[in-house]
Amino acid sequence: MRSKEFAKRVEILRPRLLGFALSLLKDPEEAEDAVQDSLLKLWYIRDRLHKYKSFEGVTFVVLRNITLNKIRDKEKTISLAEVQENFDFSGYHEDGLDDEIMEALNSLPTVEQAVMRMRHIEDMETEEMAKLIGSTPGAIRVALSRARRKLRERFISKT
Repeated sequence: MRSKEFAKRVEILRPRLLGFALSLLKDPEEAEDAVQDSLLKLWYIRDRLHKYKSFEGVTFVVLRNITLNKIRDKEKTISLAEVQENFDFSGYHEDGLDDEIMEALNSLPTVEQAVMRMRHIEDMETEEMAKLIGSTPGAIRVALSRARRKLRERFISKT
């Protein structure tokens, strides 16, 4: 398949691909990433695409597999023990964090707790955290957002 033909077919299919990925992933950034990844995979095998009966069918199968992998990756978690091996969390109380904040932080699920510590205590960037955890920057931002929301709700309910 030539470049122009590939580009033409992709242009036609792209809105449907995005809709399909979005319906599975529920996150526009993740859906866009999945579509890009699938199109890249197809680009690499474009010389062999003529062997398949339907370009559209192959495209959706590749996209489905990539989105399912992304969903599985989201479900993977890291243990707090793994995080503690990589970071020294001692001395936070002396750094001005009081017991109530530490208790609230410790009550978060493991991944949310880890990303909050990495971001706000270790001053790590989103991309750094994603590489360390083996996730995507988008997933890190989602975990940070959820953790912040839970902490905010906890402290608002006490006032």
